[in-house]
Amino acid sequence: MWTLKPWQGRFLPHPATAAERLRAYAGWCDAVEGNTTFYATPSRETTTTWAAQTPSSFRFVLKLPKPVTHEHRLAVSGTPALHTFLDAVEPLGPRVHALWIQLPGSFGPGDVPALVSFMRRLPETYRYAVEVRHQAFFDNPALLTAALAPFGAEWVPFDTTTFFAARPTSDAERDAWTKKPRMPLRTEALTDRPIIRYLGRDNPDETVAGWQRWVRITADWLREGRSPTVFLHTPDNADAPDLARRFHTEVRRQVPSLLPLPEPEPVGPLTLF
Repeated sequence: MWTLKPWQGRFLPHPATAAERLRAYAGWCDAVEGNTTFYATPSRETTTTWAAQTPSSFRFVLKLPKPVTHEHRLAVSGTPALHTFLDAVEPLGPRVHALWIQLPGSFGPGDVPALVSFMRRLPETYRYAVEVRHQAFFDNPALLTAALAPFGAEWVPFDTTTFFAARPTSDAERDAWTKKPRMPLRTEALTDRPIIRYLGRDNPDETVAGWQRWVRITADWLREGRSPTVFLHTPDNADAPDLARRFHTEVRRQVPSLLPLPEPEPVGPLTLF
Protein backbone atom coordinates (compact mmCIF):
# COMPACT_ATOMS: atom_id res chain seq x y z
CA MET A 1 0.00 0.00 0.00
CA TRP A 2 2.88 2.40 0.57
CA THR A 3 3.21 2.95 -3.18
CA LEU A 4 -0.45 3.93 -3.68
CA LYS A 5 -0.49 6.72 -6.26
CA PRO A 6 -3.05 9.04 -4.52
CA TRP A 7 -0.79 9.15 -1.45
CA GLN A 8 2.26 10.37 -3.34
CA GLY A 9 2.96 14.03 -2.74
CA ARG A 10 0.34 14.04 0.03
CA PHE A 11 1.28 11.41 2.61
CA LEU A 12 4.40 10.15 0.86
CA PRO A 13 7.23 11.98 -0.89
CA HIS A 14 7.13 12.28 -4.65
CA PRO A 15 9.22 11.46 -6.52
CA ALA A 16 10.65 8.73 -4.33
CA THR A 17 11.71 5.11 -4.46
CA ALA A 18 9.49 2.39 -3.00
CA ALA A 19 11.87 2.08 -0.05
CA GLU A 20 11.67 5.82 0.63
CA ARG A 21 7.88 5.61 0.52
CA LEU A 22 7.85 2.75 3.01
CA ARG A 23 9.99 4.80 5.40
CA ALA A 24 7.54 7.69 5.02
CA TYR A 25 4.53 5.38 5.48
CA ALA A 26 6.07 4.10 8.73
CA GLY A 27 5.90 7.70 9.94
CA TRP A 28 2.13 7.67 9.50
CA CYS A 29 1.23 4.17 10.65
CA ASP A 30 3.03 1.47 12.60
CA ALA A 31 1.56 -1.55 10.78
CA VAL A 32 0.88 -2.58 7.21
CA GLU A 33 -1.37 -5.22 5.70
CA GLY A 34 0.76 -7.24 3.29
CA ASN A 35 -1.80 -8.15 0.66
CA THR A 36 0.65 -8.16 -2.27
CA THR A 37 2.42 -11.27 -0.96
CA PHE A 38 -0.74 -13.19 -1.91
CA TYR A 39 0.04 -12.52 -5.58
CA ALA A 40 3.83 -12.66 -5.60
CA THR A 41 6.42 -13.68 -3.03
CA PRO A 42 9.05 -10.95 -2.60
CA SER A 43 12.74 -11.74 -2.71
CA ARG A 44 14.88 -11.82 0.42
CA GLU A 45 16.66 -8.76 -0.93
CA THR A 46 13.35 -6.91 -1.03
CA THR A 47 12.28 -7.86 2.48
CA THR A 48 15.75 -6.93 3.73
CA THR A 49 15.14 -3.40 2.42
CA TRP A 50 11.71 -3.40 4.11
CA ALA A 51 13.39 -4.21 7.42
CA ALA A 52 15.94 -1.44 6.89
CA GLN A 53 13.19 1.13 6.33
CA THR A 54 11.12 0.30 9.43
CA PRO A 55 11.74 0.15 13.18
CA SER A 56 11.78 -3.26 14.85
CA SER A 57 8.41 -2.47 16.44
CA PHE A 58 6.73 -2.02 13.04
CA ARG A 59 4.11 -4.68 12.29
CA PHE A 60 3.85 -6.58 9.03
CA VAL A 61 0.80 -8.84 8.69
CA LEU A 62 1.66 -10.80 5.55
CA LYS A 63 -0.78 -12.88 3.55
CA LEU A 64 0.31 -16.36 2.54
CA PRO A 65 0.67 -16.86 -1.22
CA LYS A 66 -2.30 -17.81 -3.39
CA PRO A 67 -0.73 -21.12 -4.50
CA VAL A 68 -0.62 -22.25 -0.87
CA THR A 69 -4.11 -21.23 0.26
CA HIS A 70 -6.26 -21.19 -2.88
CA GLU A 71 -4.62 -23.37 -5.52
CA HIS A 72 -3.35 -26.21 -3.30
CA ARG A 73 -5.88 -25.44 -0.49
CA LEU A 74 -3.26 -26.03 2.25
CA ALA A 75 -2.32 -29.46 0.91
CA VAL A 76 1.20 -30.85 1.17
CA SER A 77 1.57 -30.21 -2.57
CA GLY A 78 1.81 -26.50 -1.78
CA THR A 79 4.80 -26.96 0.54
CA PRO A 80 7.46 -25.71 -1.93
CA ALA A 81 5.62 -22.39 -2.36
CA LEU A 82 5.23 -22.15 1.42
CA HIS A 83 8.93 -22.75 2.05
CA THR A 84 9.87 -20.13 -0.55
CA PHE A 85 7.59 -17.63 1.18
CA LEU A 86 8.90 -18.39 4.68
CA ASP A 87 12.48 -18.03 3.49
CA ALA A 88 11.64 -14.70 1.85
CA VAL A 89 10.08 -13.09 4.93
CA GLU A 90 12.78 -14.26 7.36
CA PRO A 91 14.81 -11.00 7.12
CA LEU A 92 11.87 -9.09 8.64
CA GLY A 93 12.46 -10.82 11.97
CA PRO A 94 10.28 -9.44 14.80
CA ARG A 95 8.46 -7.14 12.37
CA VAL A 96 6.37 -10.13 11.24
CA HIS A 97 3.49 -9.63 13.63
CA ALA A 98 1.49 -12.46 12.09
CA LEU A 99 1.24 -14.55 8.95
CA TRP A 100 -2.23 -14.20 7.52
CA ILE A 101 -3.97 -17.30 6.15
CA GLN A 102 -6.87 -16.01 4.06
CA LEU A 103 -8.99 -18.90 2.82
CA PRO A 104 -11.33 -18.97 -0.19
CA GLY A 105 -15.09 -18.76 0.25
CA SER A 106 -15.40 -22.40 -0.80
CA PHE A 107 -13.21 -23.50 2.14
CA GLY A 108 -15.85 -24.75 4.58
CA PRO A 109 -16.23 -26.84 7.73
CA GLY A 110 -15.43 -30.02 5.82
CA ASP A 111 -11.97 -28.61 5.14
CA VAL A 112 -11.07 -27.99 8.79
CA PRO A 113 -8.97 -31.18 9.00
CA ALA A 114 -6.83 -29.80 6.15
CA LEU A 115 -6.39 -26.54 8.07
CA VAL A 116 -5.36 -28.37 11.24
CA SER A 117 -2.92 -30.57 9.34
CA PHE A 118 -1.46 -27.51 7.64
CA MET A 119 -0.99 -25.60 10.87
CA ARG A 120 0.82 -28.55 12.41
CA ARG A 121 3.41 -28.21 9.63
CA LEU A 122 3.98 -24.49 10.21
CA PRO A 123 7.04 -23.28 12.13
CA GLU A 124 6.45 -22.03 15.66
CA THR A 125 8.60 -18.99 14.84
CA TYR A 126 5.54 -16.97 13.84
CA ARG A 127 2.06 -16.14 15.03
CA TYR A 128 -0.79 -16.98 12.66
CA ALA A 129 -4.13 -15.41 11.84
CA VAL A 130 -6.85 -17.09 9.79
CA GLU A 131 -9.55 -15.38 7.73
CA VAL A 132 -12.48 -17.47 6.51
CA ARG A 133 -15.37 -16.47 4.27
CA HIS A 134 -17.68 -19.47 4.39
CA GLN A 135 -21.01 -18.69 6.06
CA ALA A 136 -21.09 -21.97 7.98
CA PHE A 137 -18.15 -20.90 10.16
CA PHE A 138 -20.15 -17.90 11.34
CA ASP A 139 -23.24 -20.02 11.97
CA ASN A 140 -21.17 -22.39 14.12
CA PRO A 141 -18.05 -20.49 15.24
CA ALA A 142 -17.04 -23.10 17.82
CA LEU A 143 -15.82 -25.36 15.02
CA LEU A 144 -13.12 -22.94 13.87
CA THR A 145 -12.22 -21.59 17.31
CA ALA A 146 -11.60 -25.14 18.54
CA ALA A 147 -9.38 -25.84 15.53
CA LEU A 148 -7.31 -22.66 16.04
CA ALA A 149 -6.95 -22.86 19.82
CA PRO A 150 -4.09 -25.41 19.98
CA PHE A 151 -1.98 -23.19 17.75
CA GLY A 152 -2.70 -19.87 19.46
CA ALA A 153 -3.98 -18.60 16.12
CA GLU A 154 -6.34 -15.65 15.70
CA TRP A 155 -9.55 -15.46 13.65
CA VAL A 156 -9.44 -12.29 11.53
CA PRO A 157 -12.83 -10.64 10.97
CA PHE A 158 -13.38 -8.56 7.84
CA ASP A 159 -16.08 -6.05 8.75
CA THR A 160 -17.84 -4.95 5.56
CA THR A 161 -21.16 -4.11 7.21
CA THR A 162 -20.69 -0.33 6.97
CA PHE A 163 -19.75 -0.55 3.30
CA PHE A 164 -22.80 -2.63 2.36
CA ALA A 165 -25.21 -0.60 4.51
CA ALA A 166 -26.00 1.73 1.56
CA ARG A 167 -25.79 1.59 -2.21
CA PRO A 168 -22.49 2.73 -3.79
CA THR A 169 -22.13 6.39 -4.72
CA SER A 170 -18.70 6.52 -6.39
CA ASP A 171 -16.84 4.58 -9.06
CA ALA A 172 -14.55 3.04 -6.43
CA GLU A 173 -17.54 1.99 -4.34
CA ARG A 174 -19.30 0.49 -7.35
CA ASP A 175 -16.17 -1.51 -8.17
CA ALA A 176 -15.79 -2.71 -4.57
CA TRP A 177 -19.52 -3.57 -4.44
CA THR A 178 -18.92 -6.38 -6.94
CA LYS A 179 -15.64 -7.61 -5.41
CA LYS A 180 -15.79 -7.37 -1.62
CA PRO A 181 -17.44 -10.15 0.41
CA ARG A 182 -20.57 -9.50 2.46
CA MET A 183 -19.27 -10.84 5.74
CA PRO A 184 -21.22 -11.40 8.97
CA LEU A 185 -20.07 -9.17 11.80
CA ARG A 186 -17.73 -10.87 14.25
CA THR A 187 -16.13 -9.00 17.17
CA GLU A 188 -14.62 -11.71 19.39
CA ALA A 189 -10.88 -12.07 19.94
CA LEU A 190 -9.29 -15.49 20.41
CA THR A 191 -5.80 -14.39 21.44
CA ASP A 192 -3.85 -11.49 22.93
CA ARG A 193 -3.15 -10.22 19.38
CA PRO A 194 -6.49 -9.65 17.65
CA ILE A 195 -6.41 -8.34 14.08
CA ILE A 196 -9.32 -6.37 12.60
CA ARG A 197 -9.98 -5.53 8.95
CA TYR A 198 -12.59 -2.81 8.47
CA LEU A 199 -14.01 -1.48 5.19
CA GLY A 200 -15.71 1.90 5.33
CA ARG A 201 -17.04 4.21 2.64
CA ASP A 202 -15.45 6.88 0.49
CA ASN A 203 -17.40 9.40 2.60
CA PRO A 204 -15.20 9.89 5.71
CA ASP A 205 -18.17 10.71 7.93
CA GLU A 206 -19.80 7.37 7.11
CA THR A 207 -16.52 5.55 7.68
CA VAL A 208 -16.03 7.17 11.09
CA ALA A 209 -19.62 6.49 12.14
CA GLY A 210 -19.24 2.84 11.19
CA TRP A 211 -16.05 2.27 13.14
CA GLN A 212 -17.38 3.49 16.51
CA ARG A 213 -18.04 -0.06 17.65
CA TRP A 214 -14.40 -0.90 16.90
CA VAL A 215 -13.16 2.08 18.90
CA ARG A 216 -14.99 0.72 21.94
CA ILE A 217 -13.91 -2.88 21.35
CA THR A 218 -10.28 -1.93 20.71
CA ALA A 219 -10.19 0.18 23.87
CA ASP A 220 -11.61 -2.74 25.87
CA TRP A 221 -8.99 -5.10 24.44
CA LEU A 222 -6.21 -2.71 25.38
CA ARG A 223 -7.53 -2.48 28.94
CA GLU A 224 -7.51 -6.30 29.04
CA GLY A 225 -3.82 -6.28 28.12
CA ARG A 226 -4.26 -7.37 24.51
CA SER A 227 -2.32 -5.82 21.61
CA PRO A 228 -4.77 -5.32 18.73
CA THR A 229 -3.88 -4.39 15.16
CA VAL A 230 -6.54 -2.54 13.15
CA PHE A 231 -6.47 -2.07 9.39
CA LEU A 232 -8.79 0.58 7.95
CA HIS A 233 -9.85 0.56 4.32
CA THR A 234 -12.14 2.56 2.09
CA PRO A 235 -12.97 1.66 -1.52
CA ASP A 236 -10.47 4.19 -2.92
CA ASN A 237 -8.14 4.18 0.14
CA ALA A 238 -7.26 7.79 -0.73
CA ASP A 239 -7.52 9.02 2.89
CA ALA A 240 -6.55 5.77 4.64
CA PRO A 241 -3.40 6.98 6.47
CA ASP A 242 -5.19 10.03 7.85
CA LEU A 243 -8.22 7.94 8.83
CA ALA A 244 -5.98 5.39 10.56
CA ARG A 245 -4.45 8.12 12.69
CA ARG A 246 -7.91 9.49 13.44
CA PHE A 247 -9.05 6.04 14.62
CA HIS A 248 -5.95 5.76 16.82
CA THR A 249 -6.67 9.18 18.33
CA GLU A 250 -10.24 8.16 19.18
CA VAL A 251 -9.03 4.99 20.89
CA ARG A 252 -6.35 6.93 22.77
CA ARG A 253 -8.98 9.27 24.19
CA GLN A 254 -10.46 6.21 25.90
CA VAL A 255 -7.09 4.62 26.78
CA PRO A 256 -4.63 7.49 27.45
CA SER A 257 -1.82 5.01 28.19
CA LEU A 258 -1.79 3.96 24.50
CA LEU A 259 1.44 5.16 22.96
CA PRO A 260 1.09 7.84 20.27
CA LEU A 261 1.81 7.11 16.64
CA PRO A 262 5.03 8.52 15.16
CA GLU A 263 5.01 12.02 13.77
CA PRO A 264 5.09 12.01 9.95
CA GLU A 265 7.89 13.89 8.24
CA PRO A 266 6.81 16.81 6.04
CA VAL A 267 6.17 15.67 2.47
CA GLY A 268 6.70 18.95 0.65
CA PRO A 269 9.60 21.41 0.88
CA LEU A 270 9.67 23.75 3.84
CA THR A 271 8.87 27.40 3.03
CA LEU A 272 9.03 30.66 4.93
CA PHE A 273 5.45 31.65 4.17
